[in-house]
Amino acid sequence: MLTSSHVGRRMGYMKQLIISFNPKHIMKNIKFSFLALTLVVLSLTACTEDILNVDFMLKFNSVDFVIQPQDQVENGEITMTIVTSTLKDELNANDATIDKLKSVNIEYVSLQILSPGVTFDLIENASLHIRAQGQEEVMIAELAKIPAGATQIEMPVKGEEELKEYLKQDQFDVVVRGTTTGPLEKAVEMRAKMDFEVTAGL
Repeated sequence: MLTSSHVGRRMGYMKQLIISFNPKHIMKNIKFSFLALTLVVLSLTACTEDILNVDFMLKFNSVDFVIQPQDQVENGEITMTIVTSTLKDELNANDATIDKLKSVNIEYVSLQILSPGVTFDLIENASLHIRAQGQEEVMIAELAKIPAGATQIEMPVKGEEELKEYLKQDQFDVVVRGTTTGPLEKAVEMRAKMDFEVTAGL
């Protein structure tokens, strides 16, 4: 025989059951679980993409060139092509191919005068450009005012420039441009160093 206290306890138990299986709570749990699963999938996808990428530095550590007095034009400007190169060999060395190239950005540029007793006082400003067939020439580094007495300079780079389409070509050129402070009386030996960050898929 059920007393009123038994009925009360059983009704309380049923209330607890109803509360425990409230559809709103279930939907919240399902939504949360789906969101967590989505985040896990996205995280795994990103990790997989990172694993399938190879990052390396394309370095030109000793690009030596000579500025001759005849290279100077009437307004004091100088234009020199200092690198003519291809990326294919570097990609092959890193187990990647040119068609899997994803991104190329300039990371570092420096210029050094090798001629004894000569400083950058003879050059007012300098910039570095890259060009390739079918692409407009683009500036990748520039130093608008060179410090007095310097024999080596590091040039601020334009790292936001995407250079993939340039280095994908069969050949690309790196060009130095500058303005001299006066007539050049003799040849000046210089050295450029450049680092490009390359990302490619495997």
